[in-house]
Amino acid sequence: MTFELSLDAPLDIYRRMATIRTFDDVMDAAYRRGEFWGPTHSSAGEEATDVGVCAALERDDQVLGYHRSHGMFIAKGSDINRVMAELFGKVTGTNRGKGGSMHLTDRSVGGVTCSALLASQMPVAAGVALALKLEGRRRVCVVGIGDGSFEQGQVGEAMNLASLWKAPLIILLYSNQYFQVVGARGRTSATLLSDRAIGYNIPRAVVDGQDVVEVHHAAVAAVQRARLGDGPTLIEAMTYRYQVQAARPGPGAEDFRAKGEREYWFNRDPIKLFRARLLAEKVTTPEALDAIEQEAKDAVQGALRFARESAYPEIAEIFLHTYSGPVTPAAVGRKETVRP
Repeated sequence: MTFELSLDAPLDIYRRMATIRTFDDVMDAAYRRGEFWGPTHSSAGEEATDVGVCAALERDDQVLGYHRSHGMFIAKGSDINRVMAELFGKVTGTNRGKGGSMHLTDRSVGGVTCSALLASQMPVAAGVALALKLEGRRRVCVVGIGDGSFEQGQVGEAMNLASLWKAPLIILLYSNQYFQVVGARGRTSATLLSDRAIGYNIPRAVVDGQDVVEVHHAAVAAVQRARLGDGPTLIEAMTYRYQVQAARPGPGAEDFRAKGEREYWFNRDPIKLFRARLLAEKVTTPEALDAIEQEAKDAVQGALRFARESAYPEIAEIFLHTYSGPVTPAAVGRKETVRP
């Protein structure tokens, strides 16, 4: 198996993929039981895209997600206990309970931010990549964006600037076939969204987003190009989200997508495909992979317990990590407003 990684990497990649899938399944069930609130989007089905790219990065490389980015942050190395706690709004979360699902941040692994505002992370990512270039440390920035968000105007502006600056930016386009409930063919005449990169003189790679090896090879090439100072690359990963657009409390929502389409993509489950490849190439045994999956389940159940048992933030937390403080923590409970 041609991985530009250590000999243990294939099993580590399988572990990351299994962990992400289990995390999103457990998260979805907890949300439907009403254990936490706030818009929550599963990345189940996109594990190969997240892990294939993040496995090509160093710990101090930076990533920015979009609104469906638990997988990206876990693939980058975030502690699943802290990510789960963040979804539950607990003080032990990566954002001390202030970000929730759609605004994750984890600077300890280079996770700059995620964003619920469609495509708003793109100009931020261009700026982050420029800062990395000016620092001269050969670090790179990856920004994730969905195919619906990719149609926003600021995407082109950010791509143009990143190309002009030769910024070390990798744009990861999740072509998961749908923008909420509208299919790709119903909203654009373009065969490939990544064709737009040509107009900005940005190289692009179109990959099978269900094949972690193919995604990884494209990511390695893009990262090497960025580190050499040759500028951005766009990777369009053809993938599929297995859940509906967003989780809802109560029973699962009816899936509007055609049965035949779902069967096709579910038969191309990225974890099952990678498992079959590992076994076909005799990298490991079925028992070893079963053990990894069980470890992932145990770890995620541990994260769920951690989130449930963690405390909610004290009210004074609202005054921390802000740009200004019109009310001081000392005034809480005394109804005193302190003007700066």
